[in-house]
Amino acid sequence: MPPLFIDTTDMVNTYGEKEMINLTDRNNPKTGTVNTVVMEANIDDAEAEIITKLGCCFSISAILEIYAASGFVPTLNHWAKVVTRLHLYSSLERDESQVSKAYEDYKEEIEELCKCGILVDNTGVEIPRKTIFSFVEDTTTTCCCIGDCCCGMARFCL
Repeated sequence: MPPLFIDTTDMVNTYGEKEMINLTDRNNPKTGTVNTVVMEANIDDAEAEIITKLGCCFSISAILEIYAASGFVPTLNHWAKVVTRLHLYSSLERDESQVSKAYEDYKEEIEELCKCGILVDNTGVEIPRKTIFSFVEDTTTTCCCIGDCCCGMARFCL
């Protein structure tokens, strides 16, 4: 599956070819080029993480429609680069404080977005939030809430 939010070129343009070669060229001997298979696998993992975190709060189908129409969501593109970079560093068991700090910032930003933020595409169109309903069929029993969704927007009842 081709990457959704970003691609190898975006990573190279943002972080530089040298860094991306160092993180992806795992051949022995080294080829001196960006390994697109390694890069795309990490991009896929990062995008899946982001979609999973946003899935309880925002319409993923609306996001997919934007990208299918050659639009984009700047915030998601930025986060995809941050998370991909962290995955690349983590896979090499390197700890880069700048990379870890950027990932911690992303986690705080995505939590805030889900709590009360607005997500817009590159043309300023707002991406719809999900509406979550809870139904309890037996009105004689109390709703037993098992916890918040990952963004704190709803409580699910058994």
